[in-house]
Amino acid sequence: MHTHFRLNEYKILVYRLLLAYFFYFLTRVLFYIYNIDLLKVDSVSDFLSLCYYGLAFDTTAILYVNLLFILFTIFPFLKNTTAGYQKFLFYLYFIPNLVAYGTNFIDFIYYKYTFARTTIVVLNVLEHETNKTTLLLSFLIDYWHVFILFIALSAFWIYLYKKVKVKLSFPTKKIHYFGFSVIGFFCNYFTYHWRYSRW
Repeated sequence: MHTHFRLNEYKILVYRLLLAYFFYFLTRVLFYIYNIDLLKVDSVSDFLSLCYYGLAFDTTAILYVNLLFILFTIFPFLKNTTAGYQKFLFYLYFIPNLVAYGTNFIDFIYYKYTFARTTIVVLNVLEHETNKTTLLLSFLIDYWHVFILFIALSAFWIYLYKKVKVKLSFPTKKIHYFGFSVIGFFCNYFTYHWRYSRW
C-alpha cells in the first residue's frame, strides 16, 4: 500500500512539518523566559492562550518558509524517494528553516530594546548601522548562551529529522498527480485560512 499510494512519503512530510511547529513552540517558551518581566502573562493559561493564538502566525510562517520543500516533496517525479533526492530535500528544508528560526533567537534579546519582533521595521533600523559586523560579533560574545541554544536546538531538530527516513518507492504517475493536487489544495487553504482568520 505504501508503494502505491505514497502513504509513507505523506506521513513523513507531515512529521517534518510538525517538527517545525514543535521547535517554533520551544522558541516561544524561551522568548517568554527571556522577556518574562516585559510580558503581561499572569498564569499558565494566559501563556497557553498566547501560544494558541500564535499558531496563526506560525502556520503562515511555516507554510511560506517550507513552500518549496513541500512542492518538491510531492512534485510528480517518479524518483523522489532516492537517497540523492532526499539529500536535496534535506538542504531545501533546513537552509530556509534555520535562517527563519535564527530570527526568533535574535528576538530574545532585541525585544528588550525595540519592543517588536524581528520584522521589516527592525531590519530597517539595523540597515542604517555602519558597523553591522561589530554588532554581530558583539551579539555573539555578549549573548553567547542564545547562540548555544540555537546550535543545540538546531542540532536536535536535524537529529529528529534524520531519525525518520523515506522508503524507496516508485508509485504510478496517476498517484503522484493526485497527491500533488490534494496536498497543494490543503496548503493553499490553510495558508489563506490562518492568514485571514480573526481570533
